Amino acid sequence: MTPKNALGKNTKQNRRRLTEKRDDASRALSWLMEEIDVKVDDLPNGIRMCLSNSRDFLANAEILAERRHFRHCIGLIELAQEEMGKAQHFLDVFEDAILSGKRTASLAKRTFTKHLVKLAFTPKPWVLSPWVLSYSDKEYDLRSRFYSSGPILRERSFYVDLKQGQWLWGNPELEQEETTSFLVKELRIDCEMIEAGLRTALTAKEMIEKHGSGDKRTREFIRKHFGRFKTTDQV
Repeated sequence: MTPKNALGKNTKQNRRRLTEKRDDASRALSWLMEEIDVKVDDLPNGIRMCLSNSRDFLANAEILAERRHFRHCIGLIELAQEEMGKAQHFLDVFEDAILSGKRTASLAKRTFTKHLVKLAFTPKPWVLSPWVLSYSDKEYDLRSRFYSSGPILRERSFYVDLKQGQWLWGNPELEQEETTSFLVKELRIDCEMIEAGLRTALTAKEMIEKHGSGDKRTREFIRKHFGRFKTTDQV
């Protein structure tokens, strides 16, 4: 094979590899962007269900903590955080829908199946004002570490694993009464924040439907709570 032919062959191979990589990236993006359509009026019920489920996980975690079963307690707290992440995503979609006058909305499909996607929507500890202002350095670090650890907390809480000859089970640094009590309290506050956000969104929806988006009171309420005006009338 001549150098020219070899160069041409390599160029074709590189082009094919690049095309394959682009196709893989497109499939991955499509996988991440899969959506489920839902009626806007049905979203509040889904939000309430997620918050109720999150609170149930926290209540069960407290029962285990009282019996000093901290290992499984941490796993339940992590599950509570995931359900709260779903509630936050649904609330974000609901707010956008009512402010843009939509009757149907789209949810990220993976919030129902992928733990990391649920956690991606969970309120971050560094933006939880005003509560974050009262954190000590230790508490802030704990919340940040718990948030960034993700599903590995749940996996180590509920399952025994073996990696590189080392047995893994539990999260010893978190399995303490003070730690679990703090996390349960904080996640309950997060649930209250999302619930308050839902009440505000429902009030905005009611005002838009009753008075219209051009009403001065409606516009002022939306500006105060959402920082913008409704841009599209419902049809």
